[in-house]
Amino acid sequence: MNKVLRRDSALSMRLRPLTNKLAARRVRTRDLAAAAVETVIEQAEERERHIPPAFLPSQLEKARAGAAGKPSGDYELSLATRDDLVHMPVVRYVLEDCLVHAAGVEHQGGSLRIQELQPSFIATRHIRRVPQAIYCMSGVSHQFFGHWLQDSCATALLRQEDEALLLTKPAAWPHAGEYSAALGLAPEPWDLLRVDRLTIYDDFSQGSSKRRRYAEMRRRLEASFGGGRAGGRRVYFRRGATGAVRLVANEDAVIATLRRRGFEVFDLAGASAEQIYARFRDAEFVVSVDGSHLNHLYFSMQPGARLMTFVQGDRCTMTQVGYCAAAGLRYGFMVVDPTPAGYQVSIADLNDSLDLMGLTETTA
Repeated sequence: MNKVLRRDSALSMRLRPLTNKLAARRVRTRDLAAAAVETVIEQAEERERHIPPAFLPSQLEKARAGAAGKPSGDYELSLATRDDLVHMPVVRYVLEDCLVHAAGVEHQGGSLRIQELQPSFIATRHIRRVPQAIYCMSGVSHQFFGHWLQDSCATALLRQEDEALLLTKPAAWPHAGEYSAALGLAPEPWDLLRVDRLTIYDDFSQGSSKRRRYAEMRRRLEASFGGGRAGGRRVYFRRGATGAVRLVANEDAVIATLRRRGFEVFDLAGASAEQIYARFRDAEFVVSVDGSHLNHLYFSMQPGARLMTFVQGDRCTMTQVGYCAAAGLRYGFMVVDPTPAGYQVSIADLNDSLDLMGLTETTA
């Protein structure tokens, strides 16, 4: 049943971030489900059987902690051994009379914050009114490029024709603008908006709804980037010092080992989204440290290809399990130990892990 909400005055709207903050301290805020005037389940919960990732028996013992902003380490580790995946529902919430700013959304009775909000921002900026919009950001998609591409851009494809698209392109991620253009997305430039009807999705699962949109994203990227191919079938994707620094302490030894097994090296630093797409569209086996740069691969590598990552023991995450399942990739990992110089990769475990994933042949 639809709800009818009162409209705040211009002053009340400008004060809403403060009143919501005070309400939160008194634990009197409303979540999206309570605040929505319409709620639509666009995909029910789904379950699927899948092949668990490949890893050596000793690896899970090396995991020490989960990543900040992610579920607990125990939950993440459980994803490494499950032979089924649960995809949560995709839910569309429609809210009325919302204030949208750089730090998130203020609805009547609560907030959806993706970062800290400066009070002076709300007090001094002009509020522009928009009839309808879809808000595609979340705390994790604001923080991690991989979630921006897999979640926010995929959610943007749910935009209805009469909705303004609210999708940020953080300047710190040079590839974000390239993907936005290649996908044909046209985000609304905004500073401070009052939106009469705002759509927000709960859209974090890797189920059938998301996979249909991933297929459309692949189609659009192929149309935009699909002109070139480059390099061999086995690639070490070197993250280097890009993004959040996750250096491999003994990377020279890792590369030497991989080269003996037929791998080439591709550097993320300085590469455009189009160059990355061209390099990995024919790759059959990729090895890399775990991180958001891997999300480039889910729209370029072909189903059936293999990906093995170095999962950091002090920030253990199994995000790639669901992403690889959605992309049809065979996934494996090894856990690497933190040191002052970076993450140390056991060369013996590396060779054994490659063997486990079926890469038994070596080159001279």
